[in-house]
Amino acid sequence: MYNTSGKVKDTKLKTIKERFLIMEANWKEFEIGPAKKGKMHVTLCRKGNIMVGAAAFDRLGRPDAAVLLYDEEMKLIGLRPAHPQTPNAFPMQGMKCGRHRVVRANRFCRHHGLNVERMMAFINPKIDGAMLILDMNEI
Repeated sequence: MYNTSGKVKDTKLKTIKERFLIMEANWKEFEIGPAKKGKMHVTLCRKGNIMVGAAAFDRLGRPDAAVLLYDEEMKLIGLRPAHPQTPNAFPMQGMKCGRHRVVRANRFCRHHGLNVERMMAFINPKIDGAMLILDMNEI
């Protein structure tokens, strides 16, 4: 581009250093840090998939399938290990990369009116006996 004097304008973006000098940064350190090794991680996405992390899958006994339960009053989801041939058992599908498992629970979520707008991580998933318990109040 040309300005009125006929000289070429510099249309390139300023370097990071130049942009940093222009604006003031207000950095805040992330104090939580990475997840602790062995901590159970379970999420529910808006499509109704329950992602069970490797630690939770191991503590559940590495089942091939699970029966899904729901306590409407307390808003708890339960995953109880089951034989894959159990009629109402959902497969715990392994992914190509990683050790986590996915339970495609869209039908379960629709049936119980569990509407999730974005991926939600359960704060404190628990194992009680042979069941993984997920508290919808602690997302």
